Amino acid sequence: TVYEVHVATGELWNAGTVANIYISVYGEKGDTGSRQLFRSKSTLNFLRGQVDSFLLEAVHLGNLYKIVIAHDGLGPGNGWFLDDVVIKDPTTNREYTFFCHRWLDQGEDDGKIVRELYAKNNSILSARQKLEVIRKETWAAESWKFRKGNTLQFYNRLTGGFVRLHPDSTVDAVGEKTDKYGFFDVIFNKGNVCIFQSHELRHLSLALDNGSVTGMASGGASTEMRVLSQPNRCALLESARVPGHLVIFDRHGKITNESSAGYADLSKEFVVFVKGVLLNSAVVLLATSLCQALCLLPDGSCTGVGKPSEKSYWRVHKISSGICMFESVKNARMFLRIKDGRCDGAVSICSCFSQRMSKTLAKNCYECCLLECFAF
Repeated sequence: TVYEVHVATGELWNAGTVANIYISVYGEKGDTGSRQLFRSKSTLNFLRGQVDSFLLEAVHLGNLYKIVIAHDGLGPGNGWFLDDVVIKDPTTNREYTFFCHRWLDQGEDDGKIVRELYAKNNSILSARQKLEVIRKETWAAESWKFRKGNTLQFYNRLTGGFVRLHPDSTVDAVGEKTDKYGFFDVIFNKGNVCIFQSHELRHLSLALDNGSVTGMASGGASTEMRVLSQPNRCALLESARVPGHLVIFDRHGKITNESSAGYADLSKEFVVFVKGVLLNSAVVLLATSLCQALCLLPDGSCTGVGKPSEKSYWRVHKISSGICMFESVKNARMFLRIKDGRCDGAVSICSCFSQRMSKTLAKNCYECCLLECFAF
């Protein structure tokens, strides 16, 4: 029997590995013994966010119930974040899902580089479990945006504009970034249920009334929106009173519903911008993934795979419009610096360092510590 083995590497920063991966598959009739996974259709195996497929030949094992998967710890940055493994039995055409969503890394999680995983009885259940875990992680990473007192903007990628609430209570999604009707204050927050009040028109808030998006007096049940964070870091806005009713726009920025146009002509996902995050002296966390952040190490270098902690917080020093310096909160007078690389806002393509600032070093180091920030 030739089993198909599909291995999914997670989306976390530095999730991939160059180490050798080994698997043992267990069924009611025996096991495969330890086998190395090294021949797949991919040029490079086990990259971040990649699914690699392998063929594993063995006697028929009957119903599968367990796998043991591990790596040998060789190579630089050998830690690995495994999402899941799916094995297809060609004899029965049955798929077995082994859910992991954990590190195999001596420096992360529990430090183990071997995982024993058991098959889920229902692959659909496993997929739902995985989606639920991702949703919880996403909300944990994104929930700070929806704290009471924050001022937000909702950008719609399909229309290329921002959501606006006009004085006549109409709503569209074609506003410019600076449009005064496109700013909303979070005046209520309980879990992921919020009320978004117009910053300009304090008597109106976004509302979903009988399936239609409009402006209504703040505080009514129709103004309570449930924020549904998506794995791509966008958000859906759902009526808290009538689950399933979402804020939806067509490609022209007009309010609509799912039955009135083709799926490709609708958009219900919004990129959420928070006003004032990079104000002078504000403290921010520079996230590299849902549960990782840019951290300052004892040797003065930075890593993008650190867990959010006191080492992850940076104080903003606003130099001019869009130009900031980031000072470590834990280690005062140590600044984030970019050197010997081009930076477009992606930490992954540049070298990140920090250096203790002094009068003698300031002139040489100053320009490397000035970072262009794509925020407002």
